[in-house]
Amino acid sequence: MNYWKRAKNSIFRTKGKSLILFAVIFVLGNVIAGAIAIQQSTTNVEKKMKQQLGATVSAEPDLNKLLEQNESGEGQSMKLEGLKEATIKKMGASPYVKDYDYSYLAYLNVKKFKVYEMKQQGNVDVSTPYKTMTLKGSNSTEPLDFKNKKVKLVDGRMLTKEELAGKTPVALISKKVADENG
Repeated sequence: MNYWKRAKNSIFRTKGKSLILFAVIFVLGNVIAGAIAIQQSTTNVEKKMKQQLGATVSAEPDLNKLLEQNESGEGQSMKLEGLKEATIKKMGASPYVKDYDYSYLAYLNVKKFKVYEMKQQGNVDVSTPYKTMTLKGSNSTEPLDFKNKKVKLVDGRMLTKEELAGKTPVALISKKVADENG
């Protein structure tokens, strides 16, 4: 007897059992298809979030290693050096690095210039007798805070490559500091 004929006879003889079996297979198929769809959409959302968030890495000298060398006597004196520009450029040239910001922080004591001071928070007074400004130099025409949309440019323009390469003193300052100093 033919297999197809026997299968057809089995289905039509026991209609109730066949309908139950078909319903179970239909439900299981839909559950499995739904699980696969959820897994794929979760993977896509994860990739999209990683793309949007990005990764910011900060490269600094290893202070623990310097302390260990100083304690063990390998280093004559504790000499803290920043990363060399050639090393930073080499890291920035890596195919895994989309963009890099080579920056330097400095602090400036000012007398007549009005600076923005934080308000008192709780019982802690954050004001100091010295008026200081934090300066940050960068190699980028669009600093990282602007790229990440943490800060927006209200007035003026971004710095040009020629201004960054030259010795022309140019700066971007916050709106509050600009308003305070006219």
